[in-house]
Amino acid sequence: MNNSENMSSHAHHSLLPKGQENQFEEQPFARGTRMVVFRNGDGTALRVPLRTEEQLKQLSSHSPSTPASNGISGYTKQEIKKHDVMFTFLGNSMMPVTPMSLVDGDDHVRTYAVQKLIEPSDHLPDPRHFHLIQPLPEETRRSLIKLIKRVRRMVNEMGLIPDLAGCGNILISHGKRHKGRVYLVDVNNIQPVLSQNWIDIEKLKQIAAIDPTVERIEDLTQRDLREIYHVMVVLRQKFYAVLHPQFLDEYGYPVADVSLSVLQEWERLLGLPDRDDPYRDLIPRFSLREWVVRRVLEDLQGGSPP
Repeated sequence: MNNSENMSSHAHHSLLPKGQENQFEEQPFARGTRMVVFRNGDGTALRVPLRTEEQLKQLSSHSPSTPASNGISGYTKQEIKKHDVMFTFLGNSMMPVTPMSLVDGDDHVRTYAVQKLIEPSDHLPDPRHFHLIQPLPEETRRSLIKLIKRVRRMVNEMGLIPDLAGCGNILISHGKRHKGRVYLVDVNNIQPVLSQNWIDIEKLKQIAAIDPTVERIEDLTQRDLREIYHVMVVLRQKFYAVLHPQFLDEYGYPVADVSLSVLQEWERLLGLPDRDDPYRDLIPRFSLREWVVRRVLEDLQGGSPP
């Protein structure tokens, strides 16, 4: 979550549940690509989606197959199911949310979520851009290891991973009761981990001059990688056509791969041993494809497919 950007008070109030506008602070304290977050006076926060349920129904290419009913989109229903699965695996390593569908100030249905605030707190830094100069406090280290092991189990057993890389998605509590504990707080972007079928090799061969004998992503050479990068930059629309529809989220971001990269880096920094399990098999594949995708997303200046 990023700090709140300029937005009129009227626009904010129209997002809030009708009749409850005065229960929350006038300005949100956090804002992301999917939602804004308002403090309540009871130690909780209201996560307010930027999309209405009607708008979510129109996410045709990214919507799950779950049908809409009672005014609630299939997209939202699937997100709630993913959240419940995640809570089963992560338990007290995450801050769960309580969803509720209400009418906003403009009479549109939105599915809000109430979540307990963790204050005061610090963001856990991205380990890919951070060198541990001093060891983490013991309570933080233990709590982070517990979170990592629980996420890894969810990857292994369910093929799902939360967004671990977003700024402010993982917090370190400095409260008296749980000082030093780590919590995952951004729980609304859970993505499937794809192993081998993230890209259609045969379609890629039709638009890129890569080795025609290549049948697996793992067999690509450095020259093939350069060619794929060239295709991504020059033939953007054609390249996105060969990606698995769940490889990027609706904002063009490879959530699962970046999160796996963060997970692996924390394991390395914390000295966790390698394990002989299916999770380890994902590492060579995602490290390759994340490199390619991140390079082109940087060129696209914003990360969204054309």
